[in-house]
Amino acid sequence: MNLLVDTLVNVVRLLRNAYSRVLRRRPPDFVWLSVTGSLPELDQPRPNLLRRRLDPRPSPPSLESIRSRLGRILADGRPRGVLLRIENLDAGWASLEELHRELQRFRRNGKTVVAYLVDPDTRSYYLATAADEVFATPLATLNLVGLRARVNFLKDTLDLAGLRTEVVAVSPYKSAYGTVSRSDFSPEAREQTERLLDRRYEELVAAISDRRDLPTTEVRNLIDRAPYPAHNAVRNGLLDGTFYEDELSRRLGDGSPAWLAEWGMAKKILRIPYRRRGERNTVGLVSIRGTITRGSSRRLPIPLPLLGREQAGSDSVVASLRAAEKSRRIGAVLLH
Repeated sequence: MNLLVDTLVNVVRLLRNAYSRVLRRRPPDFVWLSVTGSLPELDQPRPNLLRRRLDPRPSPPSLESIRSRLGRILADGRPRGVLLRIENLDAGWASLEELHRELQRFRRNGKTVVAYLVDPDTRSYYLATAADEVFATPLATLNLVGLRARVNFLKDTLDLAGLRTEVVAVSPYKSAYGTVSRSDFSPEAREQTERLLDRRYEELVAAISDRRDLPTTEVRNLIDRAPYPAHNAVRNGLLDGTFYEDELSRRLGDGSPAWLAEWGMAKKILRIPYRRRGERNTVGLVSIRGTITRGSSRRLPIPLPLLGREQAGSDSVVASLRAAEKSRRIGAVLLH
């Protein structure tokens, strides 16, 4: 059955690629990819009709979608690279590190990565260090001001309401519930937070030093003196230039302006790779989101106290694992 499905899929893709070849569609030189928001690992479930009416904005990109688009461009082979539009980035450091590695892998395969910063801060600039060139809008300010951590302690607020929390920690370093039982950091919690910030700061300095070819001492001094207007960031070696979007095609062109296509246009032109038959080369992903309960997984209309909004049902998770076990294409499963 799987062989038949793979064959039919490959026939459809063959016809589609042949149709594109007959039309002599020239591939773009660079493909715009939007990098914004929190960068969740997986694509979010499609919202219902009412939610789409109330909020017609497209869903923010996920790591899954960006990874898939990079792979599609690599499989086609004709585009020179990607142009990342990085703005309003609010992703966690783990997501940034993951995407940083994906971009480095993309470059190791002979492609070019160009970062275009709209509102550059420390997070977006760290991600941009994975690029071959880093540009920004002329009116931007590079807020490369280092790292910080903020923790909200609720004990005093609960005291005002006449509530008291009793917490028994198995170790001084198990401080998750300290936010409701204390008014400030415990020495152990402060130590953990400072160590985490120090490690991330060293990674940031090393990434900038490596990609911008600057000594680490100079990088630390640049961070201490930030922020910088865009033209000063160029002068200090942190940016490769400042351009408006309509000027980038000439900057990236080779004698003539380069064709920069948004993903919506590029995906209609790029070749679709064929499925390989007889190989267990796929990693299945079984997602466990929210509170683990009996029965089927479900997403509640509104978040509930203690339960949250999403529930991972045991029946649904087990069914997914059994389906992966039976698949001839899946060689491993990742629980997420």
